[in-house]
Amino acid sequence: METALDRFWDLVRGAITLDAVAFQQIQTLPLGAIAATGVVLLAGFSQAVGQGIILFANRVKPLRFILSLVIGAILFAIGVWFWSVSTWLVTEFVMGQQDSFLTVVRTVELAYAPQLFSTFIALPYLGIPISILLSVWSFLS
Repeated sequence: METALDRFWDLVRGAITLDAVAFQQIQTLPLGAIAATGVVLLAGFSQAVGQGIILFANRVKPLRFILSLVIGAILFAIGVWFWSVSTWLVTEFVMGQQDSFLTVVRTVELAYAPQLFSTFIALPYLGIPISILLSVWSFLS
């Protein structure tokens, strides 16, 4: 039986191209929650690398640099989970839809697939526009 981890990059590609099938498959394939969480952690790591280039340029010690990347990825994931909970609460209590919490979490997590390109926010002059573009792209997912 095929799992979401087996189709991980297909699901990411589908989310990046705004393909609704990828969002349906993340709900139905086994290990979908793990794959969606993997997207978030990789996106958080990508963003931490993009933001951490300045640490590297300032010659921060390797252990501190790696620790900064790991903590940055974890904080990114916590932010995504906050948005997942907020979205679920709004759909449940304001809009009156009865979606399961896990369905909302998987959908929101997969929607962060465009953030895998966050490393490019380190580019001079283009970093902020790229960051805005990736945020809008994730929102549209």
